[in-house]
Amino acid sequence: MQISGPLQKAYRSIPRSSVVDAYTALRPKQAKLRAAKGQTIVQESGYAEHSMLLLNGWAALSKTMPEGEVQIIDGHRQLNEAWT
Repeated sequence: MQISGPLQKAYRSIPRSSVVDAYTALRPKQAKLRAAKGQTIVQESGYAEHSMLLLNGWAALSKTMPEGEVQIIDGHRQLNEAWT
């Protein structure tokens, strides 16, 4: 999903700390988690039990093929960066 138009302008005008604070206020029981490079966040056969907000770095949605190869289906960066 690409953020564009008025929403993108509004988002960029909000300090990053405000966005994180708003998310934390909505999800007070959720802890901030740090994933190591290459760490699986949600297993292919599983599902996320809660929403997630990517604060830094990038994440990929991937599929393991029958031969064992990994195919990246989609990529996600933190919201204030755009794919180039």
